[in-house]
Amino acid sequence: MNEFEDEIKNDEPNDEQAENAEETVVNNEETTEAPAEETAGNQPETPEEQSEEAEIRPEAEEQVEPEEQPAGNEEIFEEKKEPEGIRVYAPTNTAADGDSQYGNTEKKEKKQVNSGAVIAILAAVTALAIIIACCALVVGMMLSKRLDPAMTPDTTSESSDHGHNTQPTPKDTEKSDTDPSVTETEATAPETDKPAPRPDTDPDATIAIGDSKNKYSMTEVAAMTVDSVVEIRTELIVPGSFMQQYVAKGAGSGVIVTQDGYIVTNNHVIDGATSITVVLRNGKIYEATLIGTDPVADIAIVKISETGLRPATFGSSEKLVVAESVIAIGNPLGSLGGSVTNGIISALARTVTIEDQEMTLMQTTAAINPGNSGGGLFNMSGECIGIVNAKSSGEDIEGIGFAIPSDTAVPIIEDLIRYGYVRGRVMLGVTMLEVNDSYTARRYGLSEFGVYIASVGSGSDAEKAGIKEKDKIVSINGKEINAYSEVKRMIQKFRAGETAEIVVKRDGSEITLHITFSEYIPK
Repeated sequence: MNEFEDEIKNDEPNDEQAENAEETVVNNEETTEAPAEETAGNQPETPEEQSEEAEIRPEAEEQVEPEEQPAGNEEIFEEKKEPEGIRVYAPTNTAADGDSQYGNTEKKEKKQVNSGAVIAILAAVTALAIIIACCALVVGMMLSKRLDPAMTPDTTSESSDHGHNTQPTPKDTEKSDTDPSVTETEATAPETDKPAPRPDTDPDATIAIGDSKNKYSMTEVAAMTVDSVVEIRTELIVPGSFMQQYVAKGAGSGVIVTQDGYIVTNNHVIDGATSITVVLRNGKIYEATLIGTDPVADIAIVKISETGLRPATFGSSEKLVVAESVIAIGNPLGSLGGSVTNGIISALARTVTIEDQEMTLMQTTAAINPGNSGGGLFNMSGECIGIVNAKSSGEDIEGIGFAIPSDTAVPIIEDLIRYGYVRGRVMLGVTMLEVNDSYTARRYGLSEFGVYIASVGSGSDAEKAGIKEKDKIVSINGKEINAYSEVKRMIQKFRAGETAEIVVKRDGSEITLHITFSEYIPK
């Protein structure tokens, strides 16, 4: 049933106005009367109650004008002409039982429905964005993941700090993402056939070697060598928070090796870089191409398209003596290219372990800072006798820097320029797990700690020797093995064509195997 109420605007209604307020609305088809109970309940009993009701009702409701109803509507209400002070409104649409008499309930319900729809749409869009971001992350990780072969020369970084101004990216030896005690390296079969000549290599390249006869002052040496050292800038993609990736910038140094653009630097300076830029002493900037790397010695070669450069002359590090004066030239902090620092040779053959990579380096007091990596260490004959690569870091530690001896670096530099890789390197060709705690042992169902074979590369030297998955490496050439780093150091001592005796434990029994190494040629 439809009903409406009279609104009384005067504060003190007279008897005639109260009588007129009780009118009923007649439909075109029939007259509808409100039940007596409802009428009695809705009609104010006294003029005072009518006055209070008129004050409570929103004034805004008086401004609502009735809408036109189509001809087919069953009920049409019209505004009654009443005496001044009395104004009667009838809604154009019949309100359902329980609805507000002012017509607000339907609007509120519509707003609630619209708000719910908007929230649902936003939730769906957010979920879709998260799914797309996750997919992009997975694809990016798959594309950027480097599958380096087990026993392939590992990338060095700081046990002492590298003089590089960004953190090294993950190395060949990676910890399991679920268990830090597990060490894994990817197994890849070595190339047995000689690859085609690599682009940008130069089989006829030669490196200038000095005789260390002439001695110069420090200022003369700096003037002779500063143009042979360059700045190197890199960009690489690194993972960030909330499954995002971002581009990190790094910087290091390099030494010009040939007049036609070959430059030596540290492997950790360019490792993982998606972009390499070289800045000469005169300020010219070049995009560089990576020619080859040797993570074992932490050496890499890049090339720029330029000729007429001033290459460094290399001297013999074997002729050095402790306390001999040297100068270091590099790009400290990644923004101070061409900086010269001086010092002496503190030691000639320090054994330094850098991220499980054992290296024999020279120690110097010349100031080494992040960004100096790849720069040159020069003697007083103006000869490069070392490639700066690390410094010791820690509280109250100063004046301890390290450089790769030139006698170690030059043969590797020549191989990288001529062939793109270091000849004679070998690899085992397996993935290994280092188990050194009870949790990891239980996780993999193992009863002993040690180094286990997780997988064997197809066609690898290990497969040919009979090494199998789940074998525990007991010893190599009689040396007991307890850690992955020990296996790595032992294998790196072998050259192509040499044979090693490896004892493994399989199903509770020890088995002696012999492996003959072939030359590892990176793809």
